[in-house]
Amino acid sequence: MVEENSFNKELLLRIDEFSINHTYRWKQWKNKVLSAGGFDLYLKSLVDKDKSLDYYDLYYTDSVFDNYKNRYKIEYENSYKFEMQLLGQFYDFYKLQHDSDYANQVYVEFKNLETKHYAYLYKENPTFNSFFTWKINQFLKIFSSYGTNPSLSIIFSLYVIFLFAFVYMLFPNNWETGKKNKLMNRLRFFIKYFRQNKGIREIYEEERQHDAMSYTEFRDYMHSSKKGSSLVFSLVNKTHLLFLIVQL
Repeated sequence: MVEENSFNKELLLRIDEFSINHTYRWKQWKNKVLSAGGFDLYLKSLVDKDKSLDYYDLYYTDSVFDNYKNRYKIEYENSYKFEMQLLGQFYDFYKLQHDSDYANQVYVEFKNLETKHYAYLYKENPTFNSFFTWKINQFLKIFSSYGTNPSLSIIFSLYVIFLFAFVYMLFPNNWETGKKNKLMNRLRFFIKYFRQNKGIREIYEEERQHDAMSYTEFRDYMHSSKKGSSLVFSLVNKTHLLFLIVQL
């Protein structure tokens, strides 16, 4: 049973076997747990690079410990695996005890470490997979604390709605006149259909007469101004008129 402790700094921890009868209160070492196995690998790598270094002197050197805590546990693959393994053991342990509160807290820490690791991988060797995992983790952290806090997603969605409402207030949508008139004409057509005893074909032909008249007037105008236009311009106008009639 380990509970009601107060740790001023991060601690190295190794638990060989978890049992459902054990008691570990996560709040006492939240964000302060480091893997003793991962730190051990870090020290051995330093000694292997420089034989003049002493393992035990390094073990009690604050700068070495801080370097592992802030950087090495994220960048060095084997130490990173040890850190993920320790957090994963705690997560499984709390799930086994049906303690969803502590399990979610451990899971958030687990995913935070994963996000930092993928950010480092993308920095060293940019790939789509590392970039996508890094960014989607960042989004899930903000949106719902990696799925552990559904209420946060509702709050986030409300913020998005208010933000776009504010933007829309500053920059209102300017609906195109053509689309607006088209919708109004369509509504007028259906209202006329339901109010009169005419068939839908008759009403449709009646509505299209106005368009045909406008095209006829345009054709007559072009004929009247033919003398003042060049041959090329006249051909272009006739082609454009034919295209409009086809659309009709």
